[in-house]
Amino acid sequence: MAPLPLVTMLSLRLIQALERAWEGGHITGAEGLERVSQLCVMEVIANGKLADWTIPEPRADVQRLLEKAGVKLLQRLAPDGRRVHTKTRLRRKRVSR
Repeated sequence: MAPLPLVTMLSLRLIQALERAWEGGHITGAEGLERVSQLCVMEVIANGKLADWTIPEPRADVQRLLEKAGVKLLQRLAPDGRRVHTKTRLRRKRVSR
């Protein structure tokens, strides 16, 4: 058997922990994650600029799942203005030979 990559192993441990937390609720870990994944962050824009991020109140079933898993959501998040760059030009990073 080949060794599992770290991310796969951590994902499996997370699913197992959520299934233990949600047992008795007649829901699998995958079903619970699907419901929780529908929760999103909303951007608040004032005067044409990003002012705030808010997390809406989850539906009752999602709130119960979060409570059973011991997750507390923040009401709002303050954006810090940093942007995440997902594309890197490799030519600049490569060492010339």
